[in-house]
Amino acid sequence: MERLLLSLLIILLIVKGHKSDVAVRLLDGKTPNEGRLEVRYNGTWGTICNDSWDMHEAYVVCHMLHYSKAVAATTASIKGTGQIWLKGIRCLGSEESIDQCRHVGWGNTAGCDHSRDVGVVCGNLTQEEKAMKVRLIGDQSAGQLEIQFNGTWGVVCRFGWDIQDVHVICRMLGYKAGKHSITLIEGEKRRKTLFNDVGCSGKEKSIAECYHGQYWEYTCPVGDMAGVVCHDDDPPPVQVRLAGGRSANSGRLEVRYHGQWGTVCSAGWEMKDAEVVCRMLGYPGVQKYKTSDFAPVKGIVWLSTILCKGTEVSIVNCKRLAWGNAGCGHFIDVGVTCKIASAPRFVVSSESDGPSYTTAMLVFNTTTTEKEKNITKSFQISITKLEVSSLNCYRSSMKVNQPYVTAEILGSNLVGNFTIGDGSYYQGYYNTPLESGSTYRVFVRAVTMAQNGGNNYGDAANVTFTTRVKNCEGM
Repeated sequence: MERLLLSLLIILLIVKGHKSDVAVRLLDGKTPNEGRLEVRYNGTWGTICNDSWDMHEAYVVCHMLHYSKAVAATTASIKGTGQIWLKGIRCLGSEESIDQCRHVGWGNTAGCDHSRDVGVVCGNLTQEEKAMKVRLIGDQSAGQLEIQFNGTWGVVCRFGWDIQDVHVICRMLGYKAGKHSITLIEGEKRRKTLFNDVGCSGKEKSIAECYHGQYWEYTCPVGDMAGVVCHDDDPPPVQVRLAGGRSANSGRLEVRYHGQWGTVCSAGWEMKDAEVVCRMLGYPGVQKYKTSDFAPVKGIVWLSTILCKGTEVSIVNCKRLAWGNAGCGHFIDVGVTCKIASAPRFVVSSESDGPSYTTAMLVFNTTTTEKEKNITKSFQISITKLEVSSLNCYRSSMKVNQPYVTAEILGSNLVGNFTIGDGSYYQGYYNTPLESGSTYRVFVRAVTMAQNGGNNYGDAANVTFTTRVKNCEGM
């Protein structure tokens, strides 16, 4: 009698898949959310054999039935009859219909009988799952993903992590959509892991609704944490820098994307790629461009397999793998040493017996390369006074005073003459008149400009001269 009443109370839950005829239902369960799974194909209902049946497939079925999640993937307690439609189903958990999963073909179920019919228990999110929070470590719109569950923050492993999962996270963070899935290559100890093997369709309101592994049962290997880049309407511009070197023109290449700095993998890295980077940084050429000799860092490896022509304005214009999917460790980070601008060539004019009492004329003979012309902003002239005193007939001492900038000449090429000490202002620098009978050393160097507006200083050439002595005039 109970069986009869239960049969009368059976609720058939039918949901259409991506093919109009494919639908699923649960039968002979104690409650509407559980029972033997049956699938309709070509108008006929049949069961599914339990070959490879697990939670991946159960999540797809429960989502088709409009439940938030699967609770269990089981073997049916009450056998079905008639057609057995499928066996060997392989789902990712993110499919919208069971017909989108891999299988051996409809009706190809040799070796199966109804003792192996599958069952499913579906459910909805708990209060703790509904309260799940997400955050990014790095920047507001890009970084390593952390999820809070039951008051504890944990990471997610990258296994199975893709753009559909990113869409869900970014919407939880208030963005319209995701832009990239990324992998965090960390040099630190393993982190507490909430779950791995995430499979979202991209339409879920919360990551808790997506298929995922068991809570707190897996630990991500170092370098296997999932991250996201969300679609920010106004992301900060991509920047590059050289870090960890002894000079400004040398170091480990780092790229700032969506507000977060990361490195570049040296796989496929060539001279033309480095030329683009050095030009972005305001340098006229490349000296070294291979694997970094600098200390490794933690964090993300942003780029790999970059293919530049060498003429691009920015590294983002080069062909490359997607952001954050380099698959490299920091031991093969790119290192770059850029060439600095060459020293200008000049002499102190010897016409009219050389320097006057308070001035000296510089005569430039500089040939600037095309690469240098494209990035040169100005030429800077600085000067220092040398004080020479005799110790005896054979020796003298020299005191070098603090150098000061006396002029800056705008332009990408340095030609003609320039008078030091004429009492005029050049780009805010006062060209201080010189003292008579004094010895000076003058330095001239190119100032090149990076895309971010920063200045780089080239090699300096210098010449020493002495102004005329007034009281010796006419001698």
